[in-house]
Amino acid sequence: MKSTSMFQTLADKINDHLAEGGVVQTTNHLHSTLYESQHTGWFTTNANGDTWVRQGKKQLCIAECSNGIHIYLLQVRFGRFAIQGESK
Repeated sequence: MKSTSMFQTLADKINDHLAEGGVVQTTNHLHSTLYESQHTGWFTTNANGDTWVRQGKKQLCIAECSNGIHIYLLQVRFGRFAIQGESK
């Protein structure tokens, strides 16, 4: 699912990372959510450049929210699960 455009949005970067087996953690002042490879494609960007994530049947704006509804996302972290016995 690699994005082929020269300009990659945050949603593209997250979806690519998830497709490659990575994990992404989104954190705000209320809670933290961990997304894994089965969540690939849940992150989208609209025409205004806002980044959205699927939440049930709804979409939640997580970055650059131009609709006036702000979800204060404090951090997006990219990572990978460590396999026991695996060296760096």
